Amino acid sequence: SGTTKTLALTDAGTFQNCSNGSTQTITVPPQADVVWLDETEIDFAQMGVGQVVIAPGAGVTINSAFGALKTAVIYAGMPLRRTASNTWLLVGNLTA
Repeated sequence: SGTTKTLALTDAGTFQNCSNGSTQTITVPPQADVVWLDETEIDFAQMGVGQVVIAPGAGVTINSAFGALKTAVIYAGMPLRRTASNTWLLVGNLTA
């Protein structure tokens, strides 16, 4: 429920209920900092009025339609899936 968070290995396979009144920035750290497993997935939902923004750490690429990296509206969901080392796919109800 804070405004910033850096993902950790313990977040793998979890549902992140993001419920803040301000924008929440979630940083995806590089493989050098967290040894992510193949096809790791983390699900997010905007449950407060603050948008959820996914930010790539150093050397991390996050692919999404039109480069959108944040939730579009309250109750929007977005799964984040690791597709290769330092490469992730973000899908869902997103906006740029």
